[in-house]
Amino acid sequence: MANAYSERPYLAPRPFEDGSGWYVEAQWIYRPKEKIGHFASYAEARNWINLESTSYFVLREIGSMVKHTSNRQADRADGSA
Repeated sequence: MANAYSERPYLAPRPFEDGSGWYVEAQWIYRPKEKIGHFASYAEARNWINLESTSYFVLREIGSMVKHTSNRQADRADGSA
């Protein structure tokens, strides 16, 4: 379910500066970069990108849509909308 503001980030494994493992950096065009997860190895972070990242972002977008809908319904109940 794409909308006008949907975009797909560029994802890359990056090491934590303290050497404690790896995270996935999500680079967006119109948003700040994000650090996602904490992985033991580069391979684990890469596998997350390949196998799980699409589901992660889809579920996150759905969650955002549900919150938005819930907020609108609450506004109507309050008489705010």
